Amino acid sequence: MARIPEIWHRLLRSIAVPTLLIACPVLLAKYWTAWNHFLGVADVLTQCALVSAPVILTEAIVALALAIVLCFLIERGWLRETATETCGDLLTLLVIGFSAAQVLGGSRWLASVHPTLLIAIGIAILAAVRLRSDEPRLRFEQYNRTSEVILPGFVVVLAILLPGRVKLRRFDAIPADSPPVQSAQKKPDVIVITFDALSAEDVSLLHHSLPTTPNLERLAQTSHVFTHFYSSSDFTTPAVVSLMTGKDLLAHRVYQLTGMLAPTIRSQNLAQVLADAGYKTIGVVTNSYAHPLHLGIDASFDYLPEPPTNPWLSPVNWPLQIGHTLLFDSDASPTSWVVPMLRAWGRYLPSFNQSPNVDPYQVFALSERLMDSVAGPKFIWIHLFSPHFPYVTRPQSQGRFLAGNQFLTQADFEAIRRVGHYRGAAQPLCDELRARYDEAIAESDAALGAFLNWLNESARRTHTILVVSADHGESFHQWWGHQSPFLLYPEVHIPLLISLPGQKDSIWHDEDGGLADVAPTVLDRLGIKPPRWMTGHALLAQGPAQNSREPAFAAYLARSYTFGAPRVGTLCAFSGDYQLVWFFPLGVRRLFDIRRDPRGTLDVIGEHPDIAARLSGALKQRFGADIPALKDE
Repeated sequence: MARIPEIWHRLLRSIAVPTLLIACPVLLAKYWTAWNHFLGVADVLTQCALVSAPVILTEAIVALALAIVLCFLIERGWLRETATETCGDLLTLLVIGFSAAQVLGGSRWLASVHPTLLIAIGIAILAAVRLRSDEPRLRFEQYNRTSEVILPGFVVVLAILLPGRVKLRRFDAIPADSPPVQSAQKKPDVIVITFDALSAEDVSLLHHSLPTTPNLERLAQTSHVFTHFYSSSDFTTPAVVSLMTGKDLLAHRVYQLTGMLAPTIRSQNLAQVLADAGYKTIGVVTNSYAHPLHLGIDASFDYLPEPPTNPWLSPVNWPLQIGHTLLFDSDASPTSWVVPMLRAWGRYLPSFNQSPNVDPYQVFALSERLMDSVAGPKFIWIHLFSPHFPYVTRPQSQGRFLAGNQFLTQADFEAIRRVGHYRGAAQPLCDELRARYDEAIAESDAALGAFLNWLNESARRTHTILVVSADHGESFHQWWGHQSPFLLYPEVHIPLLISLPGQKDSIWHDEDGGLADVAPTVLDRLGIKPPRWMTGHALLAQGPAQNSREPAFAAYLARSYTFGAPRVGTLCAFSGDYQLVWFFPLGVRRLFDIRRDPRGTLDVIGEHPDIAARLSGALKQRFGADIPALKDE
């Protein structure tokens, strides 16, 4: 066993050298343009080094384990001396194969077959044939030995780049400010609450058949209620960026789930405007893809506490603290094993399997402690992961809308993890899923009710602007889930309630609005002129209303790059009872009567060509300068 260090060194060299000289440049070339949109050249190199570091560390651990096994087998004569060199050659080939897979994966001809699978099968067959051979023929050892200077060089690069360019912001502790004096506070607090994947179609306030939201109904008695309100997209990241910046997708250019704002516009957000106006800014965000630390707007928040999640999932959050990186979403993250492990073995962990990912009561409890601890006027954004899939709730919330033991645990939902189209035969299954989803909504609504009670008991409601909405919806008709390229009505139709300080009555609005309108609405009610960079408009304008009857817009651009003109995607415009969906560059347009056909099953563009032409013109006017495909049609 004394040979273990020697064997480990040879194996590490065989895998780490080609990783740094082949795999890393391939990945850097693949992501360079996209990363360069958000980061400078030196920062792109830093990102690559940051993601590579845990990979090399993992490879060192794997090489050590292999060295121990090989040494044991060789000493007992079960493998020949040449097995070490052969194993090293196979590790090198594995890295080369992975790099080739990344290149081949960009080919549309191989889209139906994952090239990594083919390469893995080939390497497995080769390993089975060659591992016990006396004459290894690949012989990468000389190349790796003469190039291993790259390993200490990589350490030097890390030492130079990381300290100056990687910013670590730890989650903030609850502050120890003096208790706020409410009577001396002239500026109202601002509370924005967003639920993840809360569809207006399942809110009883907006006439869903099940009593899912009695507390929203209670809040509506002293609020402005918007019945024609829409997300700017049908998944989290672009939607919450619109909420925080007051910009539509073409203005903020965050199209993908892992997208972040470009450095030049990160200060253009609601929290920063309010911070400049003397507000303390707080974010309690329980979806990593919506978190200010990921979006790049963390500098605008005074307090960002650790998201209250299931303890088994809490390790996933810590890479967020390495500011403005994609490490938390990378397979190279040191915590990337947590979610796959829980998917595979979580059924055997009752504390995980029978608990929700995020308990909405804990989220509101943390928000209350923060508000109690911060003096002066406050802006707090509370983003709850609930009622997002998996629809696991507390035991007391289960069985309210669906009897039986189906779909109560994390393992139950993991077994049917699929998002997308389904056939009519699967509708009964989706109806059961929808019942559990409605139970998650009811639990979230109950937690909101407890928070509203706290606001009333602490006499905060009288000096608070309270906004309650969602980032996007959820569909259970033909398409289960969200993030579809079709912008289905249940995916983008979301609730919006705005309760103003001292409001005593309920006012309902049928004008069309979207998430980009929330920030200018809040600023307008505070007497702060919305900045010019906001593309949304105030829904409750105190002066002459501008563009108050214009359509609301949504977009799905996840398949387009953030730089240059979008080449492929979906746009839609909402006006009254109609939704126009425009797929480009196909040039296909569909019109739906969402009042009579909210599921979008019947295209009525032939019956209402005038409405289609009007909404098409509105889309061209709004986005035509950024999307040439619209002008071409």
